[in-house]
Amino acid sequence: MNLNVELQDENPNSNVGLGVKCSKEVATAIRGAIILAKLSIVPIRMGYWGSKFGLPHTVPVKVTGKCGSVRVRLIPAPRGTGIVAAQAPKKLLEFAGLKDVYTSSRGTTRTLGNFVKATFAAVIKTYSYLTPDLWPETQFNSPPYQEYSDLLASKNLKRQRINNLRTCLQLWVVHLLHHHLRCYYRDCKV
Repeated sequence: MNLNVELQDENPNSNVGLGVKCSKEVATAIRGAIILAKLSIVPIRMGYWGSKFGLPHTVPVKVTGKCGSVRVRLIPAPRGTGIVAAQAPKKLLEFAGLKDVYTSSRGTTRTLGNFVKATFAAVIKTYSYLTPDLWPETQFNSPPYQEYSDLLASKNLKRQRINNLRTCLQLWVVHLLHHHLRCYYRDCKV
């Protein structure tokens, strides 16, 4: 006879782990499940519903976890609501340190193994969302045209000077050619 044991390891800093072990003996299954639960401890991100007063008490955003045919959705709830969930995921959410959360589930939730694993997968996803409070501080620099306006202006002045010099040179060459041609024709006529 095989015994399948699922254990949840609780940590006071909003961390939770899930371990599943199957063995012929009860003590071996429990010991293996405890080891696996401790190895799979993950942090749980807490959030607020509404205003940010007091300690975080719920999930920060709606998250969904899936295992087998079971889908579990965790939805933030107002303070004082409690954990609105079935018995199996409620224990996991309590171990995770969540105080107020709504849950929604689909699929064959009678398979408690998949139900708990789907809840654990949803709880893991709380850290996968990048919300504005986790954004790094950005340093806004001035746009390149504004930053290098002096350099661009000096380049434009250089271009203007070069163009002016070029046109002056062209006019001088035209003047010389005109003068030489006039002198040539004058000499020919004489």
